[in-house]
Amino acid sequence: MFRLSVLAVFLAVTTGCATTGRAYMDSGLSNRAEPASVWNRPQEVGFDWGAEISGAASYQCVAVFICWGAEDGGALDGVGALIGSITGRGGAVADPLVRAAAANAVKGTPKTDGIYVVSHETDSFNILIYKKRTATVRGKAITVKTLGEVSQERSDRNRNLNALGGSLVNVGDVLK
Repeated sequence: MFRLSVLAVFLAVTTGCATTGRAYMDSGLSNRAEPASVWNRPQEVGFDWGAEISGAASYQCVAVFICWGAEDGGALDGVGALIGSITGRGGAVADPLVRAAAANAVKGTPKTDGIYVVSHETDSFNILIYKKRTATVRGKAITVKTLGEVSQERSDRNRNLNALGGSLVNVGDVLK
């Protein structure tokens, strides 16, 4: 009996409970839901280069306020160029008369959707009561063509990689 009581005391002293620490079997689990959305396979488009095209637009004023022709807006060209250089959009043509000449070139060429402007030129003639500005553009015609629907495999690969954050795979691998 004495031996059993000594064994009971020994077990009570050597056996304890961990009350101050926590033990976990695995790391914390997180779950992130994907927002509900409709996935459509987009249409891919390309373009074909066409022949060289050109167009012109002019703007005339008599007695400063009687004006006709393409919309000019040339009074604020310097302000537009300054704002464009500050905002980083300085490469675009700020002159509305040049944009009107490009639109005339596209409109005057059948089966053309746009123009890649290679060069543009603006001429001005001002005397006391008469003002005339003319802009001409020259460039390559662009025709948009439909390439078809993106394949299901490519669309799913792009969608699943975007769900992962896209950092695991090279972008060039997705577009193959």
